[in-house]
Amino acid sequence: MRRFAASLALALGLVLPLAQAAAQQAVTVEGANFERAFYLVGHKVFLNGAGLGSQGDAKPYAAGLYLSRPARQLGDAQAAPGPKRLQIVLKQEMDSKQLGNLLSQALRSNLTGAELAGCLPGLAQLGQMLGAKKQLAAGDQLSLDSVMGQGTHVSVNGQRQILIEGPLFFDCVLKGYLGAQPSDTALRQSLLAAMPR
Repeated sequence: MRRFAASLALALGLVLPLAQAAAQQAVTVEGANFERAFYLVGHKVFLNGAGLGSQGDAKPYAAGLYLSRPARQLGDAQAAPGPKRLQIVLKQEMDSKQLGNLLSQALRSNLTGAELAGCLPGLAQLGQMLGAKKQLAAGDQLSLDSVMGQGTHVSVNGQRQILIEGPLFFDCVLKGYLGAQPSDTALRQSLLAAMPR
């Protein structure tokens, strides 16, 4: 009996770390990798969901949403405390105008005219930054990080580019992608998957 218990303990000691490691592996969406969790400005955020973004018949990018707690609705995502991230991974080469159009299309689908007008300064900042880069390659990553008390930090391939001050712009982004009438329903469902941790 003791020998069996010792064998069982040894087996569990080997299997559990492997299971934990598997749980921490990145989620892959058509070749785009999304970490399951990481620390953002000192707070742990988790991948809530990830999926492919559509433009007509094409699926030119993948996106992942990171939050401090699970969300299945827009309100849950907005109410999640701490920092948040929307990460976009390009699946094909794209110029700045194309990428800007994708983002503005997402916002226009769910925002009223007044809400969209409030987001225009942030969109203009983002457009200027993307315009300076002119072209982004397949595999490039665009991250929008909401940090309380600061605003939205925009990074390309991990390098911070600009800060869009205040909470309004990221709220617009969340509502654009996760609101009731998204331009991409399948992506909305994927981002709000509330993946297990």
